[in-house]
Amino acid sequence: MEHTLRVLVRIDTKTSSACIEVRGCLVPENCGDLVGILRHTALLGAHLIVNLSRASHLDALALDELLARADEVPSQPVAGGHTTVSVQIPERLPVCLPRVPEH
Repeated sequence: MEHTLRVLVRIDTKTSSACIEVRGCLVPENCGDLVGILRHTALLGAHLIVNLSRASHLDALALDELLARADEVPSQPVAGGHTTVSVQIPERLPVCLPRVPEH
């Protein structure tokens, strides 16, 4: 099964924040790609919110890796301090359902 990472990045210049919404699959094979997106977005000088509530699949190992690597995101100065990274995690980790072949 192919696990595709899909994200939507919304930037709010008024609050100096960026919401990175994961809508695809977050698995160990693509977690580094998400961290790269976080690093590039942080260069804008925005507080980062990673919203995992709409992901179609969250692998527990990938989630652990994301939480551990969030500290790698460079902190940039913003009004009143420095950028931060927060991660919103759903209560239950969703998993991909196998595809049903069409007849």
